[in-house]
Amino acid sequence: MPRALFVLLLACAPAWTQAPSWKPGSTVPVVQLTGENFQMFAGGSLFTDFTPGRTMSRAGLVGADLGYPVVYPDKILILFGDSIGAFRLPRFGDRYFLAKGSGGGDSIGYIPNQDFSQCHYIEQVAERIERGERHPAVSMEGCPALRLYENPSPEPGEPRYQQTYIGGLRDGEGVGPFETPSGAFDYHGTLYMFYVVKIQDGKPHLALESILAKSRRPVSDWSDRNPPLFERLSTVSSHPPVPDVANPGDETAGPGKFMFNPVTVMDAAALQASGVSSGLPAELRGASPVVLVFGSSFRYNRSNLYLAAFAASDVEAGTAKWFYYSGRGGVQSWSKDETQAAPLLDGEANVGNHTVLWNPALRQFVLMYGNIAVRLAPQPWGPWSPPIPIFGPENPWALKLVHRPGEDPIRRTVIPVLRKRDNQPWGEERDARGVPYGPYLIDKFTRAPDGSITLYFTMSTWNPYEVFLMRTTFAGR
Repeated sequence: MPRALFVLLLACAPAWTQAPSWKPGSTVPVVQLTGENFQMFAGGSLFTDFTPGRTMSRAGLVGADLGYPVVYPDKILILFGDSIGAFRLPRFGDRYFLAKGSGGGDSIGYIPNQDFSQCHYIEQVAERIERGERHPAVSMEGCPALRLYENPSPEPGEPRYQQTYIGGLRDGEGVGPFETPSGAFDYHGTLYMFYVVKIQDGKPHLALESILAKSRRPVSDWSDRNPPLFERLSTVSSHPPVPDVANPGDETAGPGKFMFNPVTVMDAAALQASGVSSGLPAELRGASPVVLVFGSSFRYNRSNLYLAAFAASDVEAGTAKWFYYSGRGGVQSWSKDETQAAPLLDGEANVGNHTVLWNPALRQFVLMYGNIAVRLAPQPWGPWSPPIPIFGPENPWALKLVHRPGEDPIRRTVIPVLRKRDNQPWGEERDARGVPYGPYLIDKFTRAPDGSITLYFTMSTWNPYEVFLMRTTFAGR
């Protein structure tokens, strides 16, 4: 068989090829993105150092969570969730005070789109501590430094970073605590962002409404003088308040299945190579690019996974142009009704804070969620593999980086942040155990000489309240 024909057949091969295997122990923290200081508890002592971005002294960002990435040729935008801001008053010298709006007021930053395989900062710190060095001096060369878009005219008591703004919000909608971005994509230079704008308090909270918003300016025009600002476009999904938050009920037969909406955008070549085209609704088979939305429901992190699709050219037409995957029992079907969207995973999936991307090297759709698990599927509708735990609270790295009450001195912030009303420290929370969550895949990978594929993602830790750049590796095929 001619090589050119073999390559073509491989590119068009259907999804019956065997899924790649994950390399145990390969999930490793690369570098801390947010905050002023990095902390590691190892060898019985606490090591601290500045982060590459030093976001508190440079932009007033104490910490944040989530961190949804959108990849551009020169940079990777990162949309953070609830952000903690700080400011300094000249008469108080170097002391920081908690900014108003902290805990809501999300932030947006960016890192260079560089080769992450050249950054080994956290690994090298750990190696030197294990060799007996108490205060290792490790180079951050090759590690990305986060920059935050800044507000050109902050009011007194506000941080310098630009807090996420969405114009045209309706009564009851907001950008406060737990109201966060959940997905975004670029189309012709404009950023479109999915955002949860209404929540119901609880432990965990519930989501009651999500929207799609559009950046006012092209991303190429964003700067500290012209920071990102958004306008509301349309409602994506909504759900009435739930009488019993602890028992939110069945989600599969009603609305509210697309509250959290990470996306995979596929052009004609990717649709053909993955074999997805033939399974799309007839109206989308000639479209390029197509946006696949992998939604989770109003139940937050107790949700299943759902699929919708629309032509990117119809992005501003609202959900009237969406198709919801309604196939069950191996039967391919699509509906125009969100309530008919079928769950993609078996059993109690407990999907939340998730992302899904098509990876051309693995030839798989990769779902990452929870604390932290991965599933693979050859097609967006499945079949999805059983969950593969790749990280967790008891992972050796988590034991070094995430606070465990009574076992380590890790704090929310190394540099004290004071409450303005009483000059008392904010954020100690010595009894709040940290937990890894919010794994958001970056549409970027590296291939090693042995053929293995390394994926990169952001991850939050709650305490400390920061976002890390992480990596994990799959064996070559």
